[in-house]
Amino acid sequence: MSISLDNRVLLSLIAKTSFGKNVEFLQENEKQEDINWENVYKESVKQTVVLFASGAISLYQNTIPKEIYGKWLVHSSKVITNNLSVMNCQNELTDFLDKNNYKYIILKGLASASYYENPDMRMLGDVDFLVENHKTDEIAKTLQNDLGYSIHGMESHERHLTMTKKQGAIEMHYEIPGIPSGDKGEFVKSFITDILDDTKITVIDENSFTAPSHLFHGIIILLHMLHHMSSEGLGLRHLCDWGAYVNKTANMDFWDKSFIPFLNELGLLRYASVMASVCHRYMGIDMPDALPLSEESVCEEIICDVLQSGNFGNKDEQYHRSGWIVSENGKDGVKKSTFAVVLSRLDSAVKLHWPWLKKWKILLPFAYVLFTVRYYLKVLKGERPTLSSLVPEANKRKELYKKLEIYEDEK
Repeated sequence: MSISLDNRVLLSLIAKTSFGKNVEFLQENEKQEDINWENVYKESVKQTVVLFASGAISLYQNTIPKEIYGKWLVHSSKVITNNLSVMNCQNELTDFLDKNNYKYIILKGLASASYYENPDMRMLGDVDFLVENHKTDEIAKTLQNDLGYSIHGMESHERHLTMTKKQGAIEMHYEIPGIPSGDKGEFVKSFITDILDDTKITVIDENSFTAPSHLFHGIIILLHMLHHMSSEGLGLRHLCDWGAYVNKTANMDFWDKSFIPFLNELGLLRYASVMASVCHRYMGIDMPDALPLSEESVCEEIICDVLQSGNFGNKDEQYHRSGWIVSENGKDGVKKSTFAVVLSRLDSAVKLHWPWLKKWKILLPFAYVLFTVRYYLKVLKGERPTLSSLVPEANKRKELYKKLEIYEDEK
């Protein structure tokens, strides 16, 4: 298993822009003339790291074909325009929350961007924020009345509410993403009880907002990263968020005092260590002394897995869909049979498509049948893969993730 020259170039561009690190990408007998810049650009698009990469391409302006260079800059300008729109959306939201004295923190997005060398280079999506659970209905109604957000057709989820209007979309979370079920989940919930009180004011481009403390931000993005990795796929953007966080906080004492003991008890110290080691080996980030450097062979397997996935598994349909039958020992913290995993994913998918079923649970068995029939009609049309065809990819991922010792008890 080896990483292609083009992918090594992309990782080096990210390292330069995102972490201020110089990473050598040429190996024995390789020359810059061997780089396929079209491939590097396309990969940056699939991984949604166009801005990260474009921030350093001026170093190779004489090497990159003018057509590709121009295309890269045009794409980057579109992402910047979108980022400005998201920032405006967030500013309006946080002004509203502050004015009404609602406790909140921004999740991911600009909170993650603040850990990068250049925060403006992180691509932004929806505005995710966490509020007090008992005030979600009140806040949702006020957002509708005061800011014009729509609740008609609003996507409902077990842990967040998505609200939209012409200017953008926001996700109001009742709970941070990725909390496992069972005893592990209860441990996380008890640990983050004061997450809305242990906060810090963060400023990016003169825009201020309330973000979680360093400790809680690390928990948020680690669980979010694991959630996607053990389902549809991770991609470089999520990995970079973890790398930026580790790099920025590497010399802070909360790692020894709080974060390492928390990870040890939860059973994610090995996972956190491997993912940080991947960023260290391929993008040059600094690591806390207390976080052990993982073996190179596992790091190489993980970076190849991330590169194969693309953002949310968008590069490979088989990979993306194989998340249906990848062990939930990564997503829920509870080991389950393949049948139980498929049933769990089916239940989540049905409730996501038909939120009203949460109140009419007696109809769930009929919904399962209908959803399954609809899926296999798409299989017959060639629009979806059969579950059996996903088994080889799922098994390959399971074998790799076993090496991460996810949610395993401290030894």
